[in-house]
Amino acid sequence: MTPENILDTFTSRMVDIELQYRATKQVTGNELKLIKKYSDDIQDKPDLKKISKSHNQMIFTDAITGEYQFYGRVVHDLDDIYKAALLRKNRQYQWLLVEAHEEFEDFLEYIYAYLGHNHDDLWPLSDYGNIKLPELSEKDFDWYLSKSRNKKSPKEILNRLRSYFPNIKNIESTNKLNINLDLALSLIENLRHNIVHTGGRISDTNSFSENTLSKSGLHNNGKPKDEYIEFINSFFGQVDGISIINLLEEPADHAFPFSIGAHINIFGKLTGYLLAYAYIIITEIQAKET
Repeated sequence: MTPENILDTFTSRMVDIELQYRATKQVTGNELKLIKKYSDDIQDKPDLKKISKSHNQMIFTDAITGEYQFYGRVVHDLDDIYKAALLRKNRQYQWLLVEAHEEFEDFLEYIYAYLGHNHDDLWPLSDYGNIKLPELSEKDFDWYLSKSRNKKSPKEILNRLRSYFPNIKNIESTNKLNINLDLALSLIENLRHNIVHTGGRISDTNSFSENTLSKSGLHNNGKPKDEYIEFINSFFGQVDGISIINLLEEPADHAFPFSIGAHINIFGKLTGYLLAYAYIIITEIQAKET
């Protein structure tokens, strides 16, 4: 097992996630075009507009009687159908982000195991558990991986990597992406948590931002930089007065040439931060070992 092997595994899984994202974008895009075209076609046909609705009834089988039980009925007009398609698309993007973050966690666990196996000055003694020093030479990579997976969060591994490779901290704050990568990773971790536990709804955006900034050491006693707040807020949206995690594409700035019809890939920005960070780690390992 080499760092390059670990990176290849991570990137190949990210390719699969990216393909799922593109498929979702295309399928939903086609669906939205059809809904809009039909809506435009019937604008001057009031009879068709009146009956152009989606009717859905929900039933389940009663475990006692074996009979069908009715538990809900929903009627949607074309505007509702269009909105539902967008929300469904956003929800699929959210779960793809969850997958991407979990793949990044796996990448970190494998990298940390590799470093423990090959560099005996990186792991603190507590990571080895109840074992005698002479016994370490007998332990294979899988043993180190099992210990690596005992870490409570990716933050523990990241902090250890920053300590071992000081240049990582420098690149986090000063890089060609013009973003604080520690903040980006903390944000993705918190987005993932809310997607899994609250369906992507944010009950308190201020608390979410404060927690994210604190995790990355950028809260600055309640006076964080405006750019950090703006960065976090750029991933929020509103649906019926409720704040949600919004990963849908945004129209590009039409002030730029050739940008008409172009969109900014919000999902791709987030997965790009994970990939960029993985490459930083691999580069630092390669530099140390050459």
